[in-house]
Amino acid sequence: LTGKINNKERFKEILSSNANICSHVSSVIESTLGPSGMDKLIINDQNKKIVTNDGATILNNLHFINPIAKILVEITKSQDFEVGDGTTTVCLLSSELISISKELIDEGFFPKEISRNFKKAALISVQILEKLSKKPKSDNYQTFRRLLISCCATTLNSKLISGKRHVFSEMITEIALTLGTKFDPNIISVKSILGGSLNDSFFFKGVGIKKPFSYAGFEKQKKKHYYP
Repeated sequence: LTGKINNKERFKEILSSNANICSHVSSVIESTLGPSGMDKLIINDQNKKIVTNDGATILNNLHFINPIAKILVEITKSQDFEVGDGTTTVCLLSSELISISKELIDEGFFPKEISRNFKKAALISVQILEKLSKKPKSDNYQTFRRLLISCCATTLNSKLISGKRHVFSEMITEIALTLGTKFDPNIISVKSILGGSLNDSFFFKGVGIKKPFSYAGFEKQKKKHYYP
């Protein structure tokens, strides 16, 4: 009986320790959440300075030894890979669920029961979101385009480029409408050119090739060849 009591107490100590670690990890990025979130300045091992408010980027540049903290980092990586956004939210939500689980276990609930009910709650949440979601009724192309631009501008509010969201929201919408149902992020390439500003960014339909170095006499060469 004494051994069972000791094991139970040991289990509660480990659970409490893991919950505290999750809370500590989430506290690092919780101030970056939302449109009023703050950016973080990170200096990594290579002495490279990074300014970002992306949860996955912040956690990837931090070194954690505890396995629970590493699991949270992997969760944010999975979210970034599958969706590309919501990395901070998924980390904070996971940490909060672990904290609530600790309270329920202290009250006498079994871990498997808690896990099963979390899955049920997730299904119910998805059903509620599907009921609340609305599909645009207008078949007008311009109206639909303005709706997409508005949605993109809202999501860019919390990013570093929020000040130029009107430029990038139109660009993203143009890309989405161009590709349509064949949309694939892997065929979209982002090329950076030294000089200029964010306002100079544009969407090009085609293949962009970087201009090679100029050679002597190139200005006299023919730039176009018809029927070579």
